Amino acid sequence: KLPFTCDVAGRSAVGDAGAVCRTLNRLMIRWVRGLDSEVGFWHALLDPKNGNNSEVDPAAWKSAQYWVESGVVAWHYDDICTFLDLARSNEKYGTPRVLNAGSGPLAPGRIDCGQSVPVVASDGLARFY
Repeated sequence: KLPFTCDVAGRSAVGDAGAVCRTLNRLMIRWVRGLDSEVGFWHALLDPKNGNNSEVDPAAWKSAQYWVESGVVAWHYDDICTFLDLARSNEKYGTPRVLNAGSGPLAPGRIDCGQSVPVVASDGLARFY
């Protein structure tokens, strides 16, 4: 939390906070513009009608359609199980879990790493998918 507000009274109370507020406002505008792009990306991939759409990557579309049809979600590029073995070499932190931040509309519930490891999917845009 900022130690001031970005309204006129708050900016004048702390001096040069106007530059900070302008920067934060610009970043927020860029972030909001990016939301539509991200949601559009997923809608394009998940729409069965986009198989021949030149604006959609054919390999990504096929992969997304496979996910929808089979329920099998391959969502990571690295070996999560190896990472878990290294990060959790002892049980002092309890049962391992994986946070899939920014998961998008498709995410696995568990992965098998010799034991079933829960995956917690979290995406701030989930309500738009």
